[in-house]
Amino acid sequence: LNELKVVAEKDHKNSKTQTNYNQALGLYYRKTGDYKLALPYTLAAAKLAEESGISKTHTAGQWLNAGNVYDELGDYNNSMASNLKALRLFEEVGNDLGVSFCYNNMCAIYVNMKQYGKALGYAQKSLAIKKKLGDKRGICTALQSMGEVYTGLGNKSKAISNYKLAIKIAEDQKMPPEQAILYFNMGKIFAAENKDSIAIVYFKKSQAIANKLDNKSLAAK
Repeated sequence: LNELKVVAEKDHKNSKTQTNYNQALGLYYRKTGDYKLALPYTLAAAKLAEESGISKTHTAGQWLNAGNVYDELGDYNNSMASNLKALRLFEEVGNDLGVSFCYNNMCAIYVNMKQYGKALGYAQKSLAIKKKLGDKRGICTALQSMGEVYTGLGNKSKAISNYKLAIKIAEDQKMPPEQAILYFNMGKIFAAENKDSIAIVYFKKSQAIANKLDNKSLAAK
């Protein structure tokens, strides 16, 4: 790690290698949950990618990383700005998958800001692209986002419909982390409606998967 820092902090502004070192350090600190330490390296990777002439797709990916770090820090304005930079680059090269990632991230930002009306539009755009690409795992993620948005809007029936569709895909595609989160979200909806017997079923399903994965935090998303 220390050797990686030495290389990353050297002043080679146009070095593609240095971009990769900064990216690696940013990802390392993100995985350890230290987002404040991750931010400078992630931003450096994005800026160096722009300066070094790396492909627009790669540069867009760096800005997506920066947006995710800002989001974890609760800096939603900078998160949105980073995602917009990524979106512009993905659109320029016609990378629909990248565009869908940006839309899903922007939806999540607005959900965090409780601006559910704006979030809904981006969730719908993301879902449309995922369906066009036939990306089942991506469809699952987009449907999960739709469920979260409709929950925020108070439309529980639509939230449940989207969650059920997402659960079916998550089960078919063997996506246990997503299943755990989806079951938990369903449980919260039914608990809020005082349908405790149904809520408990979903909470138990979520907890069982989280225990198998040895990641109890999944059941508290």
